[in-house]
Amino acid sequence: MKSPVFALYAALALAANPAFAAADADVAGSPVRDAAPATNWAGLYLGGFGGANFLATKTLGLGGVQIGYSYQVGRFVFGPRIDAFWRPDSSNSFDQWTESLNILWEGRQLFLPAQFQAANHFSANFFSTVVGRFGYEVSDNFLPYVTAGLIMGGASMDTAVTGVIPPSVGHGGDLPSLRFPGVIIYGANSLDQMRTGLTAGGGFEYRLTRNWSLQLDYKYYAFPKVTLYTPAYANGVQVTSFTFWNKGWGNILSLGANYHF
Repeated sequence: MKSPVFALYAALALAANPAFAAADADVAGSPVRDAAPATNWAGLYLGGFGGANFLATKTLGLGGVQIGYSYQVGRFVFGPRIDAFWRPDSSNSFDQWTESLNILWEGRQLFLPAQFQAANHFSANFFSTVVGRFGYEVSDNFLPYVTAGLIMGGASMDTAVTGVIPPSVGHGGDLPSLRFPGVIIYGANSLDQMRTGLTAGGGFEYRLTRNWSLQLDYKYYAFPKVTLYTPAYANGVQVTSFTFWNKGWGNILSLGANYHF
């Protein structure tokens, strides 16, 4: 039990030095520092972006929008995101070749050279990605992340094959020669196909205010090969065929802004 003299001395000391009392109260009542981040990424966000699509033979500009939803546990942030973007990818190509054809003419087999050409058109302008995003807020407002998921988009292909077997004198075994008048060869085909491939990437997002953030994003994607088979006919008989194919892959780098609700 404290003596009355000691209690009086303590009271006088505190009265003379109020800073002691304030320091003591601060130590006793100060909360433990919380390790949770200052920024809350959880919730719905909507944004837009622009950038470049780097292909094997060319680079295309692109633009698009995205919507996502984030969950947050401590500094871990994860959730789904959907991107939809447009790029002006439309190209034409031209093929030429010569091959020897076995032609039945007046009951005899003739082996004649034919010249062919194929005019091809390919377009794939619209894409969408559905990915899962996983990030870790390394400091307040700064969120690096990785993504992985699916990419979907339509592909349109058209091919027209034309050819000619020039007039000539053909020989068939030991029989007399036959004069061949020449034949025009033609074939065409087209398709419109929805393709599904894989995509993976990453980036970072920086929160400017409670509602607005900037985002730098990278994606790699790959589609399976799509093939267009085109038979070509002479006088209603198929004499050759042409195969036009495309296997889409590329890299996307974009800069965008998001609004967090």
